[in-house]
Amino acid sequence: MQKTAAHYARDLSPELRRAAEALLGQALDEDETVTLRASKGFIVKEATAGKARDEAFQQLFEQMDKISERVKEVPEEELNELIDEAVAHVRSHHE
Repeated sequence: MQKTAAHYARDLSPELRRAAEALLGQALDEDETVTLRASKGFIVKEATAGKARDEAFQQLFEQMDKISERVKEVPEEELNELIDEAVAHVRSHHE
């Protein structure tokens, strides 16, 4: 069974806000939402670390550079429209 709680940062007690900020490793803005989820049987894969993480980021940046090069002549507004269209398509066909 999954348990979830969501609160605006501004509504947290000082102690809870400090705890959330410590877990996140950064300060919260007043209008940010903090979501906490606890569940049994839900396996969270640990994030890649060290050299493997650096290599994964390098591959990501290289792929983004390739995409950027391919679309450099396309106006930004058109790119945004295409992205919106793709997102709408995926959302409407999601099971």
